[in-house]
Amino acid sequence: MTGIFNNMIKTIRNNELNRFIFDSNIIDCIVNKKISFEKLESIRSTGGKFYVTHVQVDEINKCPEVNKRSILNLFMLKTMPEVIPTETIVLGYSRLGEAKFGNDEFYKKLLVNNNPKHIEDALIGEVAIKNNIILITEDTKFLKKVIKLGGQAISIDQFRMIYK
Repeated sequence: MTGIFNNMIKTIRNNELNRFIFDSNIIDCIVNKKISFEKLESIRSTGGKFYVTHVQVDEINKCPEVNKRSILNLFMLKTMPEVIPTETIVLGYSRLGEAKFGNDEFYKKLLVNNNPKHIEDALIGEVAIKNNIILITEDTKFLKKVIKLGGQAISIDQFRMIYK
């Protein structure tokens, strides 16, 4: 796993792959300032790109804490992520026009025991894999699963180590 991460660091630092999508669990890292807005703006200003799906936007909008929701909306404004559709439609969950009719191959492999609690992760992970975007997540099992399926994923600490 260390060799894979070291190769990814070289690729990211050489600006060969500077595209990121945050897993839903990174929201608390943003609010707790584990990731600074200035660092994200710096990455964006040097060619880095951030992506979101309706999944992350919906989660931010559902946030009951006004202050937390304000910080997250500020994050969206400062990073200016590109909104891209999920690769699979999940009936009763996906937004029309924000999801594709895919073959759901990766989605099914990422969905843990068909547990509805993991629908968001599976959708975001599938987007990362199919679009060659680096997933940033705090969920180690999910990270390893995305890598095993051919995607690229790093933890928030690894992200911070790359962008000191």
